[in-house]
Amino acid sequence: MLRATSRLVGPLLLYGAVVCWLTWPLAARLATHLPATTTACEWDTLYTAWALAWQTHAIGAAATSLFGANIYHPAPDALLYGPPAFGAVPYFGTVFAATRNPALALNLLFLGSLVLAAALVHAVVQQWTGMAAAGFVAGCTFLASRWLFWDFVPTAPQFAVVFYIPLAVAVASVPRFTWRATLGLFLLVFLQGLSEIVYLAPAIMLPLGMIALARLVRPGTRREGLALLVAVGAAALLLIGLHWPYFAMVRRTPDLSSQSFWPTFEPRPLELPWDLLGVYSPIAVPGLALILIVAGGAKALVRRARHGAAAGDRLWKHAVLWVVVGTAISLRERVAWHGTVLTLPHFALVRSWFPAASVIREPRRLAVVALVGLALLAGLAVAELLRSTTARPANRIRISLVQGAVAILLALGMYIQYARAIWVPEGYGQPLPAAYPLQEAIRGESPVLRALHEAGGPTIELPLWPPLPTFPPYHAVPMYRSIFHWQPLLNGYASYWPRDFPELMTLAARLPDPQALQELRRRAGLRFVLVRLTARLWNEQRLEPLRQVWRGIAARHDRPDLELVAADDELMLFRVTDLPVASP
Repeated sequence: MLRATSRLVGPLLLYGAVVCWLTWPLAARLATHLPATTTACEWDTLYTAWALAWQTHAIGAAATSLFGANIYHPAPDALLYGPPAFGAVPYFGTVFAATRNPALALNLLFLGSLVLAAALVHAVVQQWTGMAAAGFVAGCTFLASRWLFWDFVPTAPQFAVVFYIPLAVAVASVPRFTWRATLGLFLLVFLQGLSEIVYLAPAIMLPLGMIALARLVRPGTRREGLALLVAVGAAALLLIGLHWPYFAMVRRTPDLSSQSFWPTFEPRPLELPWDLLGVYSPIAVPGLALILIVAGGAKALVRRARHGAAAGDRLWKHAVLWVVVGTAISLRERVAWHGTVLTLPHFALVRSWFPAASVIREPRRLAVVALVGLALLAGLAVAELLRSTTARPANRIRISLVQGAVAILLALGMYIQYARAIWVPEGYGQPLPAAYPLQEAIRGESPVLRALHEAGGPTIELPLWPPLPTFPPYHAVPMYRSIFHWQPLLNGYASYWPRDFPELMTLAARLPDPQALQELRRRAGLRFVLVRLTARLWNEQRLEPLRQVWRGIAARHDRPDLELVAADDELMLFRVTDLPVASP
């Protein structure tokens, strides 16, 4: 164990430097900024920080309900309306509990998890091939997916916790199983599924299930197939048990898909093969990596034809299976091939057996296991192409230097394609900016938040734009800010919302209207109104009239139902009283 750990130190330092380079200047601003690579970072990134911070808070406060999160008040079990990402809590929570800084905790979860995943991909390939250069190319191929740093994972950092997948691939590739390997695989599948139940759990289970079935049909490998099936099945049952409140909520809410800001619509057919190499696809790695895999695979086939099968050939088959199965399960129900639209029955069949699968909105996220498989194939290809038939000790140093130089050149070539979008399909995306886009994280030092924390009670944060009061950023910002006071919040954003949420927010958008205020007091027990005075997410022209209204209420004292409690340059806090407002 100690030797295996020591072998990871070098790759961890190496890929730590690579990840910092790819996301610079985020590493220099870990405590104060968050990624802003897409517009969804304005709400989904904040949601993830809030969800993980809430669970850390709930675990530390024994009297607090884990599922009864503080948003969507007065709806019960508010945490269930979005992905809880239980498996990411230990990594986020350790930092957050020590520092009370959600931005620092989320950034370390995001960057650290991808560093560890790349290092483990490297370690698996180096163990398979005995070649460090092959491991380096594999790790760089994994990190060269824009999906990880630009397209999606910055908006949902729990998806960075994929470092269990390369370990599961390595364990499952062993021809003979021991009970320890079975137990280890069970733990890996369980922990990976715990990180994200909707996408990452099926993504790792389905390829392993295919491997198990393939081994069950052969008499000589039935024992290993059965062990695999037991490991995956036991992990699935445990995951379903832990997430049963989530699945039960989905089942008892037949209209849940309509209770969302994101409308349900039929997406366009997935264009094959180019959409697999385009934006928001995990397997959209640089073309150089794909050429490398094809060249290495062709050489392996020629070698096998001339000299017969070798022990390493099964590793090729194993990695190919992860790519094929991971890609197949990521296809939408409708795909297009050279203008012909085809309907695939796979998701319709799964949903007929397991209705909770209806929450899978974007199947392409399931291809994360195919990304790991492609990285492993790239490493195997390099080993195949650089393998020397000369084994004399005098040549080993020279051969290692040549292998290392070739690996560095390949990694630089992939980076040029990754960053500059050179010789890639049209849908791959535009050249990347020189600096990684960041957004300033919300801070919690305000005396207004301290006053709210001490006073306590159901709170609404304003402003909301009346034509669109459920717009995600208007609620994700209050959710993130609530980390610093943890009061029940009428605001809320998640994958779905409670049935009454739009109606309550329509009322909230009318504030400070006295009738709307009293109706919110009656229906939701509203006690505090927190007014944001800064222009975050608002332009000055639209925000200034709202500022004047609330500052006027604070200055004139003409609203007995609204009592100013605290204020600073950014926030104003009003207490909702029982005193009536005189009719005009």
